[in-house]
Amino acid sequence: MSQNHVLQKLLSHYEPELRARKLPVHQRRAIEAIVGCRTERYGHTRYACESGHGAIDVAHSCHHRSCRGCSNRAQHQWVESQQRRLLDCPHFHVVFTLPSVYRVLWKYNREWLGKLLFKSSRETLMSVLGSTRFGGYQPGIIASLHTWGRQLNLHPHIHCLVTAGGLSGAGKWTESGEYLAPGRVLREVYRAKVQAALKAELRSGHLVLPPSESVGSVLKRIRQAYGVRWNVRVQTRYEHGKGVMLYLSRYIKGGPIRGAQITRLDARAIEFRYRDHRDGRIKTRSERPMEFLDRWLEHVPVVGTHTVRHFGLYAGASRRRRNQCRRELDPQSEMELAAFAIGSVQLRVILLCKQCSHPMVIEHRTFGPSLQKGISLKKHQDRGGNVQQDEKGDFANTICASPP
Repeated sequence: MSQNHVLQKLLSHYEPELRARKLPVHQRRAIEAIVGCRTERYGHTRYACESGHGAIDVAHSCHHRSCRGCSNRAQHQWVESQQRRLLDCPHFHVVFTLPSVYRVLWKYNREWLGKLLFKSSRETLMSVLGSTRFGGYQPGIIASLHTWGRQLNLHPHIHCLVTAGGLSGAGKWTESGEYLAPGRVLREVYRAKVQAALKAELRSGHLVLPPSESVGSVLKRIRQAYGVRWNVRVQTRYEHGKGVMLYLSRYIKGGPIRGAQITRLDARAIEFRYRDHRDGRIKTRSERPMEFLDRWLEHVPVVGTHTVRHFGLYAGASRRRRNQCRRELDPQSEMELAAFAIGSVQLRVILLCKQCSHPMVIEHRTFGPSLQKGISLKKHQDRGGNVQQDEKGDFANTICASPP
């Protein structure tokens, strides 16, 4: 099954039932975007043969970050930008997980808890690796927030790509060796930071309590969390960070599940494959359609939420320090340029006429209410009608394809 057709078909079928619910705005927008993706809801581009052999209309995409059909280009662009940033050194993959005892708070404090996971994981790595006992250096960190487990269950956690070394206080590159830091130390520091932040937020009255919870019950959860093993996992050292980066790129756009994972789709059940991390085996899970959609919608990010952040040597303002590291790691390596100095090649897809095989030119474009040029979705979401714009053909930086 195609990457987006399965989910689009499912959302289209249950859209009336979903609209009847009191869903959050970001979930309603995701449903509307994916249902309308590559349909006339968002307009189309008309390609015409200059020799008069005919024309073809190609519907526009929705570009929503939870849409699998629109994710490939965004993923490739992200990987390209990260490859320029990555240092040519070994990396570690570290995962920080929110304890299950706190998941009941996630729905009502999603933004704050997401920021807490980023902050606590960053401060844990910076403080531990910055101590002379465990290297005494500042690493580079690329952190990505995932809210789902492999069965689409709620499982908030942070993936961190961490350099196996960094700049010391003296400004010299320092290797970490075969091991990053003891897992026990990372767990204890991470637990202390999360627990302290939760206590402070609860005392201030800013923590939103679910209807089933009280201040006393949350305090009880905090006490319980001291008695459980916190999940901080340090993977085996990788000779380069590209592998982990490619893994993360699959989930920065497109949502938590691929169409290829779905093996059954009918009115009674949806069945999908997943790999059980406990034994490494491929297993299947079956859900009723609405239960499946409820699980999927839970992982649609709120508009404006940052799910990837860069810290330490990989922070946006650390380009000069990264280049200093590059000189020490390999004097012959290319230096990283500022983003505005690099530019990027924008590829445009053009269609070839089936009869004469010549490139077809853009005759005109129509834009739906949320895709008009220069008008944001937020400002234009309530407007109706389509806007038509005539454009001349542009053949620079193109990929040729035959019409469908």
